[in-house]
Amino acid sequence: MTATTGCKANESIKLGIWGLNQFDDTFDKFKGKPFDRCFLEISEISESQSLDQFQAVFISISEKAGLQEILARLKPLPVLIIGDSPGYMQAGVMINLIQRDDKLGFEINMKIAKAAGLKISSQLLKLASDIQE
Repeated sequence: MTATTGCKANESIKLGIWGLNQFDDTFDKFKGKPFDRCFLEISEISESQSLDQFQAVFISISEKAGLQEILARLKPLPVLIIGDSPGYMQAGVMINLIQRDDKLGFEINMKIAKAAGLKISSQLLKLASDIQE
């Protein structure tokens, strides 16, 4: 599977983690690794931090109560919004990680991604468990 980020060689893709990072070890494996000519930078987001520096934001289940406020802050930005909680896709997260039959899958909200000006590759769409148009 290939993904195109549109970044130039040796640029960074910045992933922000909003809330409790229950995937420390998993995310750490990707820090500084090349991804489509780029490198992944991962950092935790503070409430007052400017969000326009991120290309992707992961919203933890710990932020479920404030999800709509977070999504409202992200809405005007071309940022890929990722979550891992039941109902997050319907609430407005673009890619939501889900656990089914001991396998990790994901669902995609195309309407929200298109509204942010983002394109999801057809290869990624083929792998999705569910796609909301």
